[in-house]
Amino acid sequence: MQAIWDHEPPDQRFFRLYQVQVPDITYTPSLQVTLYPIYMAGTNPPADATTSVGVVTIPDQVQVTDKSLVEVADLDNLLGYKGNYMIFPLKKNNGITLYMMQDYIEIDEVAHLHDPDEFGQYTTEELVQIMKCYHKETPGGLSEDDQQKFKDVLIKRLTNPRREKDEIVVPTDSLYIEALPGKHPILEDFKLIHRAVDVKNVQAEVRHSELENIRLAARVLKGEYEDPDIDKKIVVQGDPNVDIQTD
Repeated sequence: MQAIWDHEPPDQRFFRLYQVQVPDITYTPSLQVTLYPIYMAGTNPPADATTSVGVVTIPDQVQVTDKSLVEVADLDNLLGYKGNYMIFPLKKNNGITLYMMQDYIEIDEVAHLHDPDEFGQYTTEELVQIMKCYHKETPGGLSEDDQQKFKDVLIKRLTNPRREKDEIVVPTDSLYIEALPGKHPILEDFKLIHRAVDVKNVQAEVRHSELENIRLAARVLKGEYEDPDIDKKIVVQGDPNVDIQTD
């Protein structure tokens, strides 16, 4: 299917998909509203009046509506494929994308990006060295909170199913892999010597062919045009008028 879609004209793809109905999710977070008493103009509130009468919490609201695909996605910008699915960029965020982004966004006074695994680029040994350096440079050493944070990071790293190093075992005795030219030859000494003899044999065959070409050229210069590679040649000399009986 991916090969077929690669040859589909973009306009044909647009008119094939633009009316497809897809769900559009709108999410409204919960909200707390404080209610205050209302008094008629020109009147004074009673002595036992309170500044507020209560707090009302409006629960989360999720609304799902159907929209055409052209309203949600940019059909003129095909990003790629995943199996038998085409991937298009969204025109705007929705409740699902905001939920998926919550681990990557940190909101203080302003919203900024946040790495959910800020120590993912360090190995276990590097984390230990960072902890030692931090303990050495901090006056009074690490606090209990900092020690617990470092401990949680190390536990998370040690229990991570993704390994820091992988060892590949090649299941064969006849396969040799070298990324760079090695300092030591892989072949045995006998095979190396045999390779050198093969090279000399090929060089001798080349010299023999060159000398043979010179000999053939010399024969042509002397007017000898016969085939020099004849294995056996018989010459009969004598009277050419000899009668041969065939009875």
